[in-house]
Parts: sequence; C-alpha cells; structure tokens
Amino acid sequence: MHGRKKLQKKTSQSDTDTPPAVVPNPELLEAYGRVSPDLPALVVKEWGHRHRRSFIYATTSLVGGILVACGLIGGFVYLTIEGHATDERLLLGSGVLGIIGSFLAARFN
Repeated sequence: MHGRKKLQKKTSQSDTDTPPAVVPNPELLEAYGRVSPDLPALVVKEWGHRHRRSFIYATTSLVGGILVACGLIGGFVYLTIEGHATDERLLLGSGVLGIIGSFLAARFN
C-alpha cells in the first residue's frame, strides 16, 4: 500500500443491517427504571407505536403500488381493445420504466 493508510469507517447502530428489535433491551429498560419508575412503560409504549407506524407505512405503500400497477395494466388493456397501438406502447413503456425507477430510487436512497 506504499504510504496509503487504510480508512476504516466506524459503524454506528444505524449503519448496520441488523433489523430493529421487537422489544427494547431489558438491561436498557432496567437502567431507565433507575432514572424514573414510569420511564420503562413509556419506552415500551412508544416502541409499540413506532412498529405500528412502520407497518401502516409499509402497508399503505404496498396498496398504493398495487393501485398504480392495476391502473397501468387497465390503461394498457383499454388502449389495446380500442386499437391504439402507439399509445399503448408509450403507456406501457413509460409506466414500466417509471415503476422500475421508483423501485430503484426507494431501494438506494
């Protein structure tokens, strides 16, 4: 490596690919309990709300994607039935490329 130093990235909890825990760490809850007796219950309650919001967001996104895909397919079928070959190719091509672009943007951002 002749004079080059290896750069090592320090990883934090948000940098790792480990999924979030379903329940908070018991040792952490015990430490919160030493600070305030009501704090562990509030932490568990907020933890539940956070997971519920994540589930609602994921479900809403999935339903929205299904509706967009159904609209695209429905428009394609309608244009095919009506005999608009150029329009159906444009709709299918732009729609599919848009969906693929959205998936890639969501995945890599």
